[in-house]
Amino acid sequence: LRRLSLEEIAAQVAHLRGPDHGVGVPVLARRSDGVPFLVEELVALDGHALPESLRDVVLARYHGVAGPTQAVLRMRAAGGVSVPHDLVEAVHDGDPSELEAALREAVEAHILSARDTSYAFRHALSQEAIEGELLPGESARFHARYAEELERAGEPGSAAQIAHHWSKVRNGPRAFQALLRATREARETGALLSAASFGQQAP
Repeated sequence: LRRLSLEEIAAQVAHLRGPDHGVGVPVLARRSDGVPFLVEELVALDGHALPESLRDVVLARYHGVAGPTQAVLRMRAAGGVSVPHDLVEAVHDGDPSELEAALREAVEAHILSARDTSYAFRHALSQEAIEGELLPGESARFHARYAEELERAGEPGSAAQIAHHWSKVRNGPRAFQALLRATREARETGALLSAASFGQQAP
């Protein structure tokens, strides 16, 4: 079946839960990529963790690629749904040609898509499920490297991402400093709701 549009997803959710369903359709569309089966499963989960049966479906393509490609996908998943190529390259600590080969296989397997200068998971569920495959040591190493590289780049608007990665590593002081920067950035751009949210997260 073809992917559903945002309006069609809204209609499917209304059919499943009624017109006053209270489900965030844009978030649901991002996580499901418009796949009707995934839309229905996510609505049924109602915010709970993915069950093993659905994880197996989402991870089927991941398990079908070579071991080195799986390793790159785990590293890539720690960065979020979409990550620029330069950042992926900086976080990867292996041979650049091996990275390119793994990314190409992941794109050809329809796990990732190459969009402009970034690599994005085809839907957020794949990123969530593959990140769930990380061992504790992998998770700590990758999140720390993403935080360090984002800090080194110093791109405006990256403080919230940096805080997320440091919190994953349980580095409270650096996560706190990044949250303060995220709050300041949000205020400077007039994003007051975001600023309030970041401020509440800072202890």
